[in-house]
Amino acid sequence: MTGEDRAATVDPTDPGALDVLVVASWFPSYDDPAKGRFVADQVDALSATGVARASVITFDPARLTGGAAARGRQAEVVLEAGLEDARRASPLFLAGLPGLHRDVAVARLTIPEGLTQPAGRAHGAAHRAALLTATADRLRGDGPAPRCVVHAHTGYPDGAAAIALADRLEAPLFVTEHASFVSRQLTEPAIRERYAAVLARAERVFAVSEMLASELRAAFPDEAGRIVVLPNAVPVETFPLAPTDARRPDELLFVGYRKASKGMETLFRAFALANARRPSLRLRLVGSNADAAEERGWHDLVASLGVADAVTFEEPRDRAGIAEAMAQAGLFVHPSPRETFGVVAVEALATGLPVVAADSGGVTEILGAEPDRLGALVPPNDPQALADAILATLDRREAFDAAELRASVVRRFGSAYVAERLFAEYRQALAEMPASGRLSVPADTLPGVAAGSGQVVVVALDREQAALRLARLPDELRPRVGLVTAVEPSTVSVPAVGRIVEVAVEPTWRPVADPGAIRRRRGTVGRIARLMTDPRGTINRRRGRETSAGDGLGPATEAVRSLASDGSIEVIAIDGHDHLAIEPLVRGGTIGRSDGGLRRFVDLLEAEPRRD
Repeated sequence: MTGEDRAATVDPTDPGALDVLVVASWFPSYDDPAKGRFVADQVDALSATGVARASVITFDPARLTGGAAARGRQAEVVLEAGLEDARRASPLFLAGLPGLHRDVAVARLTIPEGLTQPAGRAHGAAHRAALLTATADRLRGDGPAPRCVVHAHTGYPDGAAAIALADRLEAPLFVTEHASFVSRQLTEPAIRERYAAVLARAERVFAVSEMLASELRAAFPDEAGRIVVLPNAVPVETFPLAPTDARRPDELLFVGYRKASKGMETLFRAFALANARRPSLRLRLVGSNADAAEERGWHDLVASLGVADAVTFEEPRDRAGIAEAMAQAGLFVHPSPRETFGVVAVEALATGLPVVAADSGGVTEILGAEPDRLGALVPPNDPQALADAILATLDRREAFDAAELRASVVRRFGSAYVAERLFAEYRQALAEMPASGRLSVPADTLPGVAAGSGQVVVVALDREQAALRLARLPDELRPRVGLVTAVEPSTVSVPAVGRIVEVAVEPTWRPVADPGAIRRRRGTVGRIARLMTDPRGTINRRRGRETSAGDGLGPATEAVRSLASDGSIEVIAIDGHDHLAIEPLVRGGTIGRSDGGLRRFVDLLEAEPRRD
């Protein structure tokens, strides 16, 4: 399928037009629409110009569980499935997906996620590079190297893996670094070596803040000239200025993942202190947490602080929903102790909403040299300071000029500005390249098999994973889904679908409950702590190391075989042990494995039909 089969707004005969092939593990999906939204925003900004065709390669990870032998075998099976999809899935790319510019095409490739002995410590890059090499061979075919650029998001693993894609396509490589944990990554020698290779190969490494750029330059002084600052592209036009009189003056708003690393404990303790002095205060949290135990812990903390009735936990919202929430709030709170950028802070300011934030690096730069003009800045991990700043900022709420708040971000982070900066870099890199054919992306905008009436079986033996992945399925897909999952733990509720088959399997994947620093330690102390606090999990993990890869999965295999006997179905496995459970049936031709994972299947359902 050629590029002409796509809903295209880019004129392929335009000598100034170019193809951008994006590699990004962080990218929105049906079950996590906020993940990598900043990557999608940059892709949209490029496509909206009418000059670039942007295509995205992202990944649907299957966790590897159990001991070394089990993980190694799972990785083989998962990688084989991913390579098969990269070479033969039709179409490989899908356009017309919700929340993206209509000309953006997306491929989601199944990939093993976890340490294996063959891949080593840099397994994230190694597994991705294998899939990207296969994809490059398919895109290039037998013709000359296409005139395109490769743009990866994060230096490791995506940038390190994208070297293989850029080399195969003979394309310039660009990398945008977003990750707040780069300094931790670089303490691992194998990853540091991969990162150094990225800096040597890339035309530019864009850091989304000066804080992050400084860290990278200090880590790689010989490559400092390749590292420049380019912020995330924020579509501020989708966050209109809101009238002050429509706001709820005592409502505090937080938007984002409810993870410990985001400063949630500091926020809750600060809110309790502020609420004691101003009982009318309310805290609204919009977002999610993939860790169900941690999420329960936040609810327990709020209750113990005596402010449960004043705190609202909400599910993630789409962009319009977030803009609406920002238009209603009186103050935006950003407690994270470390951020490389801070998209939600930009969005809040665009609506005229002041921001009270911890001094985190990226958000500090957004608030600028005079943070009191746009809100307030406080030391990180200091509930008292945050509480005081919240109350003081609310007391002077009427002094803020909403138009000034908006202007402060529009001129620095608007999509058009960032896209133009990128085009300048791309064109400079392509200036010396000979004119050649365009990148032939096998993409389509027509709904695929998921739009039909066939049945699909999802194998997710880990009940918590089953609950997470099925919770946000489109309503029209639910009656067609059969789920195979473990009986235990029975306390985990699985969302309603067409059919649920529970099987008795021994879980080698179940982690230590609420792991602490001592229990994560290596050596005798850590082993004793894990045995005392989680004896069953410790025994399961030991058993997993001592048993072969497929032991204990027989009941799941037979359950899938039974469901397949009902008629023609497609089977989707979630994690590595799930792939292992269906492998005998796939190899024997008993079932047909779906092209890609559950995220791609939903993409096929939701892709907009072509209208031109």
